[in-house]
Amino acid sequence: MRDRGLTIGSLILTILAVSAVIGVLSLSVSFFLDGRADLSRRRTALQLASSTMGEMISLEIPPDEGITLHSIYSGGDEYSIETSVILLPDNGREIHVGVTTLHGEMVRLDRRLYTGVEYEYRMDNKSV
Repeated sequence: MRDRGLTIGSLILTILAVSAVIGVLSLSVSFFLDGRADLSRRRTALQLASSTMGEMISLEIPPDEGITLHSIYSGGDEYSIETSVILLPDNGREIHVGVTTLHGEMVRLDRRLYTGVEYEYRMDNKSV
């Protein structure tokens, strides 16, 4: 009579099947957590861009033409904030604020001001 236990072949197949399931589950969890981290970084970048734009348009004296670049750390991530002001022929100003993370996400806000009055607002969310 034959024993009814597991053979080495069936034991190896069971181990391989369980390993494959664990591998797929760990990849799924990893992708989910990476997606949440990306969303959190984009949300922070948008908040930084909005607050920087708000500071620039609330100035009593319109900002001078030029480009500034600085970095800020928030939540363990580094964000580069670039602002540029372009003088227009009709005495208006275009203000651009771009925030980029080290992971490549970018948020850009653009506003066109005429003598301190907001004329046009556009927001682009782009991934680099």
